[in-house]
Amino acid sequence: MISSPRFLGLDTVMIDFVVKVAALPERGMDELATDRLVTAGGGFNAMSAAARQGMAVTYLGQLGHGPFATLARTTLEQEGIEIPVGPSEDVDLGICFVFVDDGGERTFVTSPGAEGRIRASELDTVEIRESDVLFMSGYDFVYGELCEQVLTWLRTIPATLSVAFDPGPRVGDIETTVPIGCCVTSAKREFSRTSLTKSSRLSCFSLALGVVVSSCDEARKVVSR
Repeated sequence: MISSPRFLGLDTVMIDFVVKVAALPERGMDELATDRLVTAGGGFNAMSAAARQGMAVTYLGQLGHGPFATLARTTLEQEGIEIPVGPSEDVDLGICFVFVDDGGERTFVTSPGAEGRIRASELDTVEIRESDVLFMSGYDFVYGELCEQVLTWLRTIPATLSVAFDPGPRVGDIETTVPIGCCVTSAKREFSRTSLTKSSRLSCFSLALGVVVSSCDEARKVVSR
């Protein structure tokens, strides 16, 4: 019997402090916000979309310990998202300041935290099934310690695992070859705007604006373009 696919989220979850402004202020100046929001963000958005499409969702990342971690954990649990990795007690979850202007463009300032502390040994405790779908982003490979741990773990997962990769706005900062399944390398920024499959199984990725890779062979084709 083939098990139903699970959505495995490895894209880091953070707490977003979102403000809407007419335009970004000039250096040293001030701008009044017209709206504000504090919410779980980052990888949470794709996981929430998948959960609301009826998929079983598991977050593979580290949330840490502190008020931001508590907010994120509560939000994930409310969406029915499983959190198998225990909290690191020495650091709280990171935060991201998000400025949204009248044109809809988003500008970010990130302060990393526990989400960058996941260990390959922690990821090894999660059972991976061939029917699962793994969602990753460029942020998994931007930070040195996190990148090293993720790469170590990726080399152990089945090469046939379905993978979706969203390079994100900092793809240019990725300095290493990124294997997804057997091989995926650093992607171009425009890949984050392109959908490579319309499979109903992966339809929830439309909100993530990522590159969907359904097999290792397809990954090779993507990165060779």
